[in-house]
Amino acid sequence: MAVPLAAAVSTPPALRKSLHHLADLWPIDALRPHLSLPNLIRQKADAAGTAAVSKALHDELVAGLALVEGRVSALYPISPRLLHPTTMAEYYTNLARELEVAPKRGWLDGMLASWKGYIRAK
Repeated sequence: MAVPLAAAVSTPPALRKSLHHLADLWPIDALRPHLSLPNLIRQKADAAGTAAVSKALHDELVAGLALVEGRVSALYPISPRLLHPTTMAEYYTNLARELEVAPKRGWLDGMLASWKGYIRAK
């Protein structure tokens, strides 16, 4: 996997460009936009633009690209049995739906949803 990339990022400017490309591909966290991994990757890219290319930084780039491109999930697929446990089969489906809705919800709606969950648990 890393062989074609090794030659491409052997210089600091190439590594910087590859890290910026990785930051552009990385999804933004809707729940915590102030904790942005793409910004951290860009800062690391700017710092790496002048230093020598280290193996650790190269390995981080390869791992990040593998995650973004979906190679890890293709290599290690999640079984349907794990995604739909017997006790709460729709747990992860409901969690994904809630994670999509939560950032768009206002303060009052958030408090009402919290209280609904609390009352339902009792």
